[in-house]
Amino acid sequence: MKITLLSFVMSLISVISFSQNYISFEYDDAGNRTDRLISIASTKSAYVADVETEVFSETLEELNFKMYPNPTKGELTVEIENLTGETNASISIYDLQGRQIYNNSNASATNAIDLSNHSPGTYIMILKVANKTREWKIVKE
Repeated sequence: MKITLLSFVMSLISVISFSQNYISFEYDDAGNRTDRLISIASTKSAYVADVETEVFSETLEELNFKMYPNPTKGELTVEIENLTGETNASISIYDLQGRQIYNNSNASATNAIDLSNHSPGTYIMILKVANKTREWKIVKE
């Protein structure tokens, strides 16, 4: 009886350990999440190959900046809330070798930046308002 009970418990433990739910993530070299795998017990695994679009927001000199989507497939939007004609704002984008690939020295409230003719990779966007500077990392897919 003890042997039967012991073998039943051991088989139950092995079944439970193989049927657990789990979520795994994959990251690129820069630390950005690229893939997500969701496995649910007693069903097939579901592969989700999306990266949620993030809106990056920050305040600089009483102006709110928003940048989206990041990562981008081509067009990047930069919004500057409360921008007046008296305030000078500029947007510059550089590749990781330091080459400037985009410059707008008179940024408006909404700026659409086309990166579709640039290669996939990581870029640095620099926003300047009244001698204050902020940098953001942009990922082009």
